[in-house]
Amino acid sequence: MPVRTYRLLACLALLFTVASLTAFAQEGAVPGRFATTLSDTDLPGGDSQALYDITLQRCAAACLEDGDCYAFTFDQRNNACFLKDTVGEPTAFTGAVSGIITVKDEAALRLAADVSARLAFLEDYDFASAREQAAGMAERYAANGLDEAAWLALLQRDDTGLGGAVRATGAAVTVNDSGAAWLAHARALADQAEPDRNYDLYRRATSAAINAALRLDEPRLAPALVVMARALEGSFRGEAALEAMRLADSISPGIAPDELARLSEVFGFRVLDNAVEANTATPRICIAFSEQLAADVDYAPFVQRSALGLAVEQDGQRLCITGVAYGQSYTLTLRAGLPSAAGETLPKDVPIEVYVRDRSPAVRFPGRAYVLPAHGPRSLPVETVNADHLELTLLHVSDRNLVTSIREGTFLQSLGYWDGERFESELAEQVWTGEARLTGELNRDTTSLLPLTEVGPLEPGVYVLRAQVAGADTYDVPPAMQWFLVSDLGVTTLAGSDGLHVVVQRLSDARPVEGVRVELVARSNRPLGEAVTDAQGHALFGAALTSGRGNSAPALVLVESVDDMAVLSLEEPEFDLADRGVEGRQPAGPLDVFIATDRGAYRAGDTIHLTILMRDAAASAVAGLPLTVRLLRPDGVEYLRSVYTDDLAGGYVVALALGHDVPRGVWRVETLVDTTAQPLASRTVLVEDFIPERIDVELSLAGDGPIDVAAPPPLELVAEHLFGAPAA
Repeated sequence: MPVRTYRLLACLALLFTVASLTAFAQEGAVPGRFATTLSDTDLPGGDSQALYDITLQRCAAACLEDGDCYAFTFDQRNNACFLKDTVGEPTAFTGAVSGIITVKDEAALRLAADVSARLAFLEDYDFASAREQAAGMAERYAANGLDEAAWLALLQRDDTGLGGAVRATGAAVTVNDSGAAWLAHARALADQAEPDRNYDLYRRATSAAINAALRLDEPRLAPALVVMARALEGSFRGEAALEAMRLADSISPGIAPDELARLSEVFGFRVLDNAVEANTATPRICIAFSEQLAADVDYAPFVQRSALGLAVEQDGQRLCITGVAYGQSYTLTLRAGLPSAAGETLPKDVPIEVYVRDRSPAVRFPGRAYVLPAHGPRSLPVETVNADHLELTLLHVSDRNLVTSIREGTFLQSLGYWDGERFESELAEQVWTGEARLTGELNRDTTSLLPLTEVGPLEPGVYVLRAQVAGADTYDVPPAMQWFLVSDLGVTTLAGSDGLHVVVQRLSDARPVEGVRVELVARSNRPLGEAVTDAQGHALFGAALTSGRGNSAPALVLVESVDDMAVLSLEEPEFDLADRGVEGRQPAGPLDVFIATDRGAYRAGDTIHLTILMRDAAASAVAGLPLTVRLLRPDGVEYLRSVYTDDLAGGYVVALALGHDVPRGVWRVETLVDTTAQPLASRTVLVEDFIPERIDVELSLAGDGPIDVAAPPPLELVAEHLFGAPAA
């Protein structure tokens, strides 16, 4: 069975186990009662309850959960269960299964609790699975009156076999629920799992080994941990297996030294792999470890290097060696004792041989899009690495395919192989092919100009230049794609509450262009409207045309003249000036409201004074409208609401009083005219406990130069009253 199948089974088993985890989490590490079953046997008398239409599993579980039940008989012919408060004399009865309940003593339960605390490397679901296994042993295996020793003696017979050993040890477990029987059962399950690496058997062996450990004291605990390590490794939990083996060795030193050494080497703190990061001009060798490395440890003394000038950097779970060069071989030795963040160390030296190969060929364009002149020489920058020969393909994109490209997310993008193939076959038309010879330094990023003189005259429009490293597999070295527009028309759009403004200027002399047709196109490729630029090169599309949603939303502005054209996507990021302190504000609607506070911070009991101005889109005063002002607490609950009608030329003066016990934090003031709509404007204020300065005092001497002691200059005192609550 492939490894991936084993891991899938591991995930499925974990999901099923977690479902029962909650039920077991509230109980002890081991069940306080267990059953020993007898096949074809009845225990007459003592019936306390009869259950019908039931299974053997549910019958046994019902008796184990009932503290007054000490035996049960299950009639397999009629699916009838009889719970008993006394144990009768066993009598032969074909088709019946009887069980006798044994109550474990408190010492055994305390031992299980103490041992479970030492098995911290196990998960909660491991203990849940072990308890579930223990609760179901009587239904799976019948002791049939034999004692534990008799069942375990069957292991010495040559004809018992692997399956027989599992059945014999399972029956032995049900007699006394002893740790020795559980250990024998765990070994038998692990032996049966070994030939074909059966994942389910290894998980059962793990649970059996846990059950054995929970019932054994030192030093008998150590052998159970050795079997547990074997089963954990078989169920793809090598790290937990190593922890189990380490605990076994601490209890009984030297119990399995070879196995401990092997597990430490395979699953302990170790080197996973190494790789060369060769995608930049300065390569480095990175070595990955199985655990996090310590950030405060100098790892340089633990790395022996074959060349001078190499530095060691710690990067999470990796050590990276910098200063290496392309085309060179290096020998590194990680010395024994190299520590992890958890305190583990490498058990022995680890030699590493690394060759830093030359960088793979690569080609890319540094920009997303360019506007090239309609007349004169044209060229595009290209960046290459170890590529001196490029194959070029020029594609023309019809203006009718631009919206489709925008909608599919391919507009102005450098596409992968499959997307690029589809784009070229469905949305673009090939107009020219050629090649370019470049020069550059080995393993260095080289920027070159690709002259487009060989292409010849290009009509105004949108083009894509595809560059591919000659002779390279497009899967390994993907081609690069550069969008560009051939035009002398520069297009600028500005969105406002009155619609979309379009300004067209010539790129050659920056003059406005009059009389060109401007078309607004939706995401569905439907024309939303047309306009013609005026003498200022300006055209306006009303707000009704720009308010669409989904596929009705504007996606593209298309500008066409007699001999030129230009396009501008409305879905690309706009030119953002926020980092230059002129981010602006959202365009106002029919009503534009401004809020000014007398200060930004207030104390409980203060009054928030507001000045509010209401204007229209032309900044003219709007008078006579009732204005609703509401104040929201930091948790979003409305604190107060007031309606104001006594405006003066659209101006309102508002006072909002705060109580003495209001919550501290950031409060919000909102203004509304239509209380069912969104606020027209909002402002935040801070309510905190603070004591502001009341008076600012400055002292100064009149005049300049040295002070004449006989005629000192007057001392000037300037005092200013600052904001704050009146002094008490």
